[in-house]
Amino acid sequence: AKIDSHIAQMIDENEAGFFVDESEPDLIAGRILELYKDRDLCEQMQTSARSAAEKLYSRTNSVDGFLNLFGELAGEQFNVPTDFETSEPSKEAMEVPARTSALPS
Repeated sequence: AKIDSHIAQMIDENEAGFFVDESEPDLIAGRILELYKDRDLCEQMQTSARSAAEKLYSRTNSVDGFLNLFGELAGEQFNVPTDFETSEPSKEAMEVPARTSALPS
């Protein structure tokens, strides 16, 4: 990923880690050593990264993004149910269909 990418911006805005140019191995090594020596900083960045990922890439946000895309393509607006995050899938939705062989017996 590039330094000016969405991922780099997310990392920077959420203090979720360091983003360094892959062409600078000394800088990469320095950042690794910094995290190795400062366990509190490492844990803080880990917590921030997890929190940012859960917020940005939650099931609701993902579904909402797809519904918006489909809505734009279809010229309609769709809404995610308010209980989507907490609702459990039905038993039928979780069942895996039996496999059938495509080869003759």
